[in-house]
Amino acid sequence: MAIPQIDAELCVLSRFDVSTCSACVEACPSKALTTGEDGLELDAAACSGCGGCGAACPSGAVTLDGAECPEPLSRPGAEGWLACSRHAQGKGGDALCLQALGLAALTRLWLQGLRRITCLTGDCAACPDGAGLSVHRHVAALNALLASRKLPGLLLERAGEPPRRTTRIGPGTATDAGRRRLFGLSALPMGAASAPPLARLQSLSCGPDTLYVNVPLIDPGRCTGCDACISLCPTASLSRVKSGDGEMQYVVDPATCNDCGLCCDLCGENAIRLGHLSAAPQPVALVGFRCRGCGVNVHVPALGPYAAHGICPVCDRTGHHKRLFQVLE
Repeated sequence: MAIPQIDAELCVLSRFDVSTCSACVEACPSKALTTGEDGLELDAAACSGCGGCGAACPSGAVTLDGAECPEPLSRPGAEGWLACSRHAQGKGGDALCLQALGLAALTRLWLQGLRRITCLTGDCAACPDGAGLSVHRHVAALNALLASRKLPGLLLERAGEPPRRTTRIGPGTATDAGRRRLFGLSALPMGAASAPPLARLQSLSCGPDTLYVNVPLIDPGRCTGCDACISLCPTASLSRVKSGDGEMQYVVDPATCNDCGLCCDLCGENAIRLGHLSAAPQPVALVGFRCRGCGVNVHVPALGPYAAHGICPVCDRTGHHKRLFQVLE
């Protein structure tokens, strides 16, 4: 049985004190993972090695001997099958729990050419590892992304026997560049082939109605232009750039957002939230000025409350810009 290994350099909960990420904890059906003062804590005796934590981790910080990145065990075709360890034909080193099929794992399998996955499992509802099983929700989300890009979907079904002449799916390793070329993934945009699976898929766009699984949304009415979310976003999904006419703006790249939630945790103004399965937002126009209270150069959303008054958010909050008068009698 594989025991989760946690890379603190990748885990946003370990890297940032402000982070409230608990994706792996919430995904664990056996409650073997908890959060404490020192970050994640694992009760190895309670862990079943199902792979749910690795599938849920937004940053790839949790690994389980390849269970978190299942792949075809031979040259992939359009169909594949897997079997869990509690199924008669699933015993052995190639067993794979459905908990390991997170959205990133399913996307990876789709990118490798699979269009139908047959599952040989026991009764998941009666299985301790089947609690809160979300694979069907992940399949639905993946198919929504694919449909908005006019790409064929993925079918997940159950059966008692593996289909003939299909590849078995089991725990794998990260796919290297050579295998990506072998499987035809080099047709993706330059740089996309080395990106995480969801980013690879979401780099393909079919216009303004294209859907993205995680979409950071900035509220101009609350944003103070502090740039904290941009500075610390682990995937550079948020940026401040100049438009074609030289104006500053906040731009969101939802293709790379991994749903870690750090931007929301950082923002003290609650000016950012994460949307799901929605289109990319329009850039947020910014205006720069010299604060007439403290003299600092700032930039804020053009449609926000600070731009019209020429007062930076700090002076607006503290009242430093107000002149003091003493009345003498």
